Amino acid sequence: MYNSNQPLLRLTISENNKRLKKLNNKYSSWQWRFGTTPEFDISFKTRFKWGGVELKLKLTAAEIEEAALYSDVMYSNLINSISNSLVGLTFREEIIVEKLREVFKEHQFPDNTNDRQMSEEFISWIKEELEKNIF
Repeated sequence: MYNSNQPLLRLTISENNKRLKKLNNKYSSWQWRFGTTPEFDISFKTRFKWGGVELKLKLTAAEIEEAALYSDVMYSNLINSISNSLVGLTFREEIIVEKLREVFKEHQFPDNTNDRQMSEEFISWIKEELEKNIF
């Protein structure tokens, strides 16, 4: 069994070890982890009070090549707008969140909808998923 319940050791890199520091910086960088990666897929799924959502992304060289958002929420045009807006974006949290804010801001919700709550819940969820699973 992995680790056999042994405590993990925290390793620190001495400032004096320039070679190791340089390697650590290279291999822990966003560019190395995502910019040079082969094609891969990732998906996120949750349920809110207002409906369930599942976001599937296909990425190549850290760019979103395809995006599909599935939901039982009644705003099919919003769902399509979100999916379409993500295609071509660099797979970085701040870029994705900024685009989602634009999409929600531009969407025309019915008057009786708490659109701000829905958009903030969705964006907070995406941020959390990206931070937890990727960054």
